[in-house]
Amino acid sequence: MAKAKLRVKKRAPQKRRRVAEWFVSRIRRRGAYALTPEAVVHTAERWTGLSEAEPGEVEEPLDVLCRDLAARPPTDVGALMIATMLSQSLAGRYAVQHASLPPGSVPTTPPIVIVGWYRTATTFLQSLLESLPGYHFAPMYLLMDPVPGPLSWVRAEIAVRVIGTFEPKLIQLHDVAASLPEEDWFIMNQHLIADALSHHWTVPNYAAWLRQVDRTAAYRQWARSLALIEKAQKSGLVVKDPMHMLSIDTIAKTLPEARIIWTHRDPLECIASYGSLCALQHRLMYGEYASDWVGGVVLGAMDRYLRAGLSGRSGVAKDRLIDVKYGDLVRDPVGTVRAICQQGNLPYCEEATQARLKRLKLERNGSEHAVSLEQWGLSPAQVRERLHFYKDEYWQV
Repeated sequence: MAKAKLRVKKRAPQKRRRVAEWFVSRIRRRGAYALTPEAVVHTAERWTGLSEAEPGEVEEPLDVLCRDLAARPPTDVGALMIATMLSQSLAGRYAVQHASLPPGSVPTTPPIVIVGWYRTATTFLQSLLESLPGYHFAPMYLLMDPVPGPLSWVRAEIAVRVIGTFEPKLIQLHDVAASLPEEDWFIMNQHLIADALSHHWTVPNYAAWLRQVDRTAAYRQWARSLALIEKAQKSGLVVKDPMHMLSIDTIAKTLPEARIIWTHRDPLECIASYGSLCALQHRLMYGEYASDWVGGVVLGAMDRYLRAGLSGRSGVAKDRLIDVKYGDLVRDPVGTVRAICQQGNLPYCEEATQARLKRLKLERNGSEHAVSLEQWGLSPAQVRERLHFYKDEYWQV
């Protein structure tokens, strides 16, 4: 379906940002974008005309998040971004809960779920796997709103424009658009379970809550959302998010037919780049970041994700969990896709994969925004020691 173009009056970037900051500050002084549970819920209900169907399921994480945000308040722009995102997540939740699908609905075509860490070519692989007969990626606007309305794409594109206005380097670091693929955290945040938020914001109590929460109900909601997106697109789905490493066993139980693909790369080649993303996100919300804080968050997150992933994979059948080495994918993309399809018993078309490859460029691997571990207060020895359990047999070429 063709998407309308948004027409925006052009101004110099710095002037546009100053005007936008002034406008946001003005409406914030009038009480807009309050970071309280009551305000977030009220906005979501006003947008949808719906209310929570499972009382109590998101009450605790929303309360914990709002208390953390009160203890370390974001800027006016950060409050705008956070309040809007939280309300959008709950609005999507209500729409999914009230959608006309039977309870327990899941996708009819086994989804392909990519769980690799950031900067391990997950976007590139997702785009290649879109060439498989009957499959397509889930675009950002449907991840935000699995029950799409006439304004779903517009709202997603406006969100992208706002980010581009206040932190343009984020858009340069990671291509974002309403119709492009994105991570599943948009869906998972319907349950207010989005681990990336604890990497981007100063929310220690929410981070602690994430470490102990049972994610079974959230993944049932995720599966229902995927079923709705599959219905909207009339195709099987190729989705991705590093946070799925934390729940490989839960995914396998929720969707036994799903194919889970784990992309592997030497941590020293990708951990620093994710630090850039965390730093920019934190600056967008708070106006600043501390390099040592970024390093601690990134290394801690990678440690937690990898340990959980290695533990959770033990009970998953060999044809349901497929390992892909970054070096193999870069060296022979078509051969890698062929091997994935053979191991996972997925449909494969050589001509379609070759054609798709010609239209793609390998996802940027950090060369144009190269940073060192030292910039985040880390050293190669420190990373190797912390992640010693992640054997190089997974990623070594």
